[in-house]
Amino acid sequence: KPLLKIIEAVVELSDDERQDLVKILETTRLNYIVATIKLISDRLLMLNHLRQIVFNHEWGAQEVKHLQVFISKHFWIFGEEYRFVCAEEVKFREALLKYRQEVLGVESTGEIDHPDKNREMDLFLSGKDFRTGTPLNIVVEIKNPTTIKKLHQKQTSQIEQYMDVILQTDEFNSSKEQWEFYLIGQDYDSIVERKINDKRTGLVNEGDNYKFYVKKWSEIVGDAENRMRFLLERLKIERDNISTPDSL
Repeated sequence: KPLLKIIEAVVELSDDERQDLVKILETTRLNYIVATIKLISDRLLMLNHLRQIVFNHEWGAQEVKHLQVFISKHFWIFGEEYRFVCAEEVKFREALLKYRQEVLGVESTGEIDHPDKNREMDLFLSGKDFRTGTPLNIVVEIKNPTTIKKLHQKQTSQIEQYMDVILQTDEFNSSKEQWEFYLIGQDYDSIVERKINDKRTGLVNEGDNYKFYVKKWSEIVGDAENRMRFLLERLKIERDNISTPDSL
């Protein structure tokens, strides 16, 4: 049956489409094409799953057990250029030393001298700006929408303390390394809203080598879908036929 399905699909192609397929197969193996289409379909499935985790409160998703685990496995949501450094409550000291050794290839010799060095981060990603080659790092703090309906000043202060650990440590605050800090939640109160300088991006403030964003989960999912939109429309993937789990 699978082979017949493939033959039927080829038969249904127009003459021009068959010629295009032949040309494609001359430069690209079919298994790579299938793998790419499957990757896009799988990512759409994962975005549907994330929507259920953060918006279907009947699931009772937990921050560490479910949300953090999901994001650490699917960090492509933040961009294709990033690699995973660490996640799930790793202390800043260990995370930053691992970053220097494994990402930059530099043996760290200094100790982090900051009162908040033993705080724990949710997710730490590292990549490079494709235009300049500058290391671009992301520190993410996520809040479970099931228990925290709106972000408050308490949560923004928390990630500002994370920023201070890095920006006040000489070994990590080079102008040649860029840092982005994300606080993500279901919504935010009026005090947090007034802190946001750019409602379109969620930018709160920025400096020479850092930016701080507050984002809603709806914006995170929407941004990821927008990056895939062109391919989704061209492939005409039937989203309703992609299954999503009924529970965690």
